[in-house]
Amino acid sequence: MNSQPSCWSLVAVAAVLGLPATARAESAPSSEVAANYLGVGVRGGKADATAGVIDSKFKLMDVGERTLSTRPALLMGGYDTEWRLPFTIEGKQSARGWSLFGGAGLAYNMDDLGETDVMAVAGVDRAVSRRLILNLTINYIWQSDISDDDSEFLATLNYRF
Repeated sequence: MNSQPSCWSLVAVAAVLGLPATARAESAPSSEVAANYLGVGVRGGKADATAGVIDSKFKLMDVGERTLSTRPALLMGGYDTEWRLPFTIEGKQSARGWSLFGGAGLAYNMDDLGETDVMAVAGVDRAVSRRLILNLTINYIWQSDISDDDSEFLATLNYRF
């Protein structure tokens, strides 16, 4: 297990700290759930190597008062390249900018096995400003090849478009 921060986690921190003052001081967060975003962050976990994350969210459709989305993520630096492809349902955003989501999907290359496994996903998006979204996600992955279950935590800062 690699307990040292990867270069990707350092890039993510530098990107946040290097934001122009106008982006950090932007007006109040949007009251709408972000339909689409793209960002960077870091993955950690009890038994996982630290990895850089390129995160995204794409709204697929409205389902009543909820939204169906996909949240593809590319993880680099922990093992060989890994990816996650969850589909989630999210509710309305709270008055304080929080939006909960949950769902299921696929995880590829956990523990450097080169296998695709099923995962459950839960998390929260938090509007930091009109354009910036903080995403915190927990993935629970069933690894059938080694009879092991795995959980990981992703934290990313995303740009709404």
